[in-house]
Amino acid sequence: MKLAKTYNFDAAHKLPDHESVHGHSYEVEIMLESHESGDYVVPMDEMDEVVKAAIAQVNNIYLNSIMKMPTMENIARWFWRELEDLPLVQITILRPSLKMRCIYDGKEKAPQ
Repeated sequence: MKLAKTYNFDAAHKLPDHESVHGHSYEVEIMLESHESGDYVVPMDEMDEVVKAAIAQVNNIYLNSIMKMPTMENIARWFWRELEDLPLVQITILRPSLKMRCIYDGKEKAPQ
């Protein structure tokens, strides 16, 4: 059984190919999985508590202050590390205005 929920945050960053500081609205979808036959993959209030604590660290901040290269790929990796106590399957970072997403399954790691 899999369970997914989407959360929102806004943050600013700059990248080498786009040097000016600029902001984006992001969506992050967290997908969890359980092979148990219980009533919940994870109780929603437990999931919300953990995910909202991570969101609070990135919402309305300058992402370069917590990661060297704040691309969608590295934001997904960052969330994976922050949420590693949950039974993660994948994390999807969405930029709705660009109709673009990055899907991360935790299998490859990158330098922090």
